Amino acid sequence: MTSCLRVCLMLSLSSVSLSLLAQTAVYDFLRLDRSARVAALGGNGVSLKGDVVALFQNPAALSSETDKSASFSFQKNLMDINAGFIAYGRSINGYGDFGVGLSYINYGSFARADAQGNKIGEFTAGDLCLQIGYGRELGKFAFGSLRGGVALKFISSVIAEFSSSGFAFDAGLLLDIPEEKLQIGVSALNVGKQISSYDGLSEPLPLDVRVGATTQLEGLPLVLSVGFVNLVDKTNSVADKLKFFVIGGEFLLSEHVRLRVGYNNKARQDLSVGGSLGLSGVSAGLGVALQKFKFDYAFSSLGAIGVQHQLSVATIL
Repeated sequence: MTSCLRVCLMLSLSSVSLSLLAQTAVYDFLRLDRSARVAALGGNGVSLKGDVVALFQNPAALSSETDKSASFSFQKNLMDINAGFIAYGRSINGYGDFGVGLSYINYGSFARADAQGNKIGEFTAGDLCLQIGYGRELGKFAFGSLRGGVALKFISSVIAEFSSSGFAFDAGLLLDIPEEKLQIGVSALNVGKQISSYDGLSEPLPLDVRVGATTQLEGLPLVLSVGFVNLVDKTNSVADKLKFFVIGGEFLLSEHVRLRVGYNNKARQDLSVGGSLGLSGVSAGLGVALQKFKFDYAFSSLGAIGVQHQLSVATIL
């Protein structure tokens, strides 16, 4: 009975994760976008600077610009699946720049049944990740500066009475070229392993390598971000990896209002259902700055599966 329940639990949650993310590794929630700004830009924030939520994709983005910055984000997924994210940055003179992040997802309630299919109650499931990041300047050049960063993660997952935990780390680089208004970032995410598994069978973490560049286009009120994600995913050729591109634009409507649009081609391929692509991979959002607060909203299309909404609030504490 226990074995049967274990299989049913994993099949149920796997179907949810595959619908949302089209991935197969354990702790797939680590792939979720941790802020509305990043989600609206297509999901790749590896080259963003001055935003504490970049900690989740590139710890090298932690700097004096993220000192005392805090971000709170809520993500409404399909059915009753909800996620929340918190990030906070702090700079310490002589030591560098630090950040702490918390990610949580609740999958809602599931029906519990015995081997004969008789309903005998309900169970819940959820995942949590606590991470601590560190960034500092590695070198200063005539054209700009290079920053590096690392982050350590503790991961916990619970499915009914079953649980799993793991450790992982992220590492990244961020090159800033002020005169060109250009930032180039690269990171390796979720390098680690399970400490304890659900039933003794160890599973791989969702390893991700991504690159990106962000620039302010000359003469235009537009910040453009382009890059590639999931570069370590198994593909038939290098050309297939080039299909994993992400592009996003941030239009500066005024000093306080920004309109964002994004496109994630990897998500579009993964989320295609029955040949009907619809708006899969397309995202959009709005950012408003009011005094000490920044409010961001994002709408992400999952094609025929549904839509995802996200709201973030950032401030200085």
